[in-house]
Amino acid sequence: MIKKFFAIFKNRPLLIVGLIFIFWAILNLIWVGLNKTEPHLDMTRHLYNSLIYDQEISIRKPLRALVFWIDAYQYYPPFVYVLTKPFYIFGNSTFAAISSMMLWLAILLFGLYGVAKRIWNEKTGLIAVLILAATPIFIGQSKEYMLDLPLAAWVILTIYLLLKTDHFQNQFMGLILGLVLGLGMLIKWTYPAFIIFPLIYILAQAWRADWKDKRWSRGITSIFVLITAAAIAFPWYYIHRLTIYKDFLINGSALAKADPNHVVGFFSWIYYPIQGLNFYFFLPLGLLIVTGLILSITAKKYQNWLLGGR
Repeated sequence: MIKKFFAIFKNRPLLIVGLIFIFWAILNLIWVGLNKTEPHLDMTRHLYNSLIYDQEISIRKPLRALVFWIDAYQYYPPFVYVLTKPFYIFGNSTFAAISSMMLWLAILLFGLYGVAKRIWNEKTGLIAVLILAATPIFIGQSKEYMLDLPLAAWVILTIYLLLKTDHFQNQFMGLILGLVLGLGMLIKWTYPAFIIFPLIYILAQAWRADWKDKRWSRGITSIFVLITAAAIAFPWYYIHRLTIYKDFLINGSALAKADPNHVVGFFSWIYYPIQGLNFYFFLPLGLLIVTGLILSITAKKYQNWLLGGR
């Protein structure tokens, strides 16, 4: 077991990704330990929710824990809060809660490396991780107890598994993908917005291949994947469908009344792109990323150079 673990890190780029993870994990935990600032409002809400799940879910009573997982409603789905429970073993503290974010940090970094490597090569994967590890939004979110880092990590993991299914030819990976899709819906409701287009594309490719080969193995596997995902996520959403609808309606109405232009105004549409360049990604780095993305799509002769290829 130990030999297999160390064999993984014989791959030098993967070792570097591991060192990047260790560096940020240690730095974040030191920062959290020294930070005396009170959590902001959103973070306080998530901390409160995690404590409720910590109190009500017990390994000694698995049936009650399962019922609470499905039946409890704290506005957001439960998956992140439930995974925080093991970190509360040593005390219900902000430090313990943010420590759980290191799990998502690892999934994000190694998942991103896996996606970029599978699409391009090892060098591209390493460059992608280095760029991500240098962005302010990544640094900021990895030091807070929020849902944004887990959501980003799970989206990356989903895309990686989509690629690993080999257009749904790999049934085992398809089963894992179904579990991940279902659990992703229990992180945050915005999860489908980030994976819907890659999912549709891979599904279309798989069904097209089945039609061409006059066989239905890929299609059957893909349907099984979707059924597995629905079986995991559907109970929570069905039970709380009316409450979720009312909460969304109330929040949307309150926002529209407070500022009608916030939803349909021109500046509301360009707010996040501007903030993304000027704050979340730091303006020079953000412009470099956007320019590289545009050139990699429009100018094929620059693709390999921009993505670290030869």
